[in-house]
Amino acid sequence: MHTRLVKVLALIIFVISFLALSCSGSELAKVAFQSTSKLIAPFAKTVCVYYETALFLPDGSIINLNHSQAQFYFIKDKEKIMLQVPPARLSLKPTFEKAYRRAQLPKEIQKLIVRESATCNVPSIYTIKEWCLLPKKGYWIGAIKETFHLPGPNVDYEEKSYNAFRIMDYKYNSKERDKYLTPRSNWIGG
Repeated sequence: MHTRLVKVLALIIFVISFLALSCSGSELAKVAFQSTSKLIAPFAKTVCVYYETALFLPDGSIINLNHSQAQFYFIKDKEKIMLQVPPARLSLKPTFEKAYRRAQLPKEIQKLIVRESATCNVPSIYTIKEWCLLPKKGYWIGAIKETFHLPGPNVDYEEKSYNAFRIMDYKYNSKERDKYLTPRSNWIGG
């Protein structure tokens, strides 16, 4: 019961923080993020406030390997605004990107490939990408409202929406913004 109350209060604080940012009069604001703990990205080997790592196969499929669990935040009008991915969406260029032959990959990733692979013809070259939010670096953030449709009780579709944040390392146009979505940010809401 206590956990549920904490989650509800966190959601209320998030919505209030979201409304405060979206009513600030600017579409995008430049902010620096901070974290509740010190993180080192596993492949980039850099201090960060958030990271996510994915393995890209030559057939275009993606295996999400890891992401940080620590909360991160920014300060707006002396108020700490906590974030997590998702629902925040990140459009970033990778901080780390390297191609590996299968034998060069860490053993735990090799095992994952065998478990996740749908075919016996496992490709020999894999690319690991990692995205990091770096402390003290300025990022562009904007409040967004996303809408989706769910089937209602009578099979009619109900429109639902939620509020979130979009975080970018540059001021991307909409096409670029979608191109640089990180794998954990490239989802459909609901």
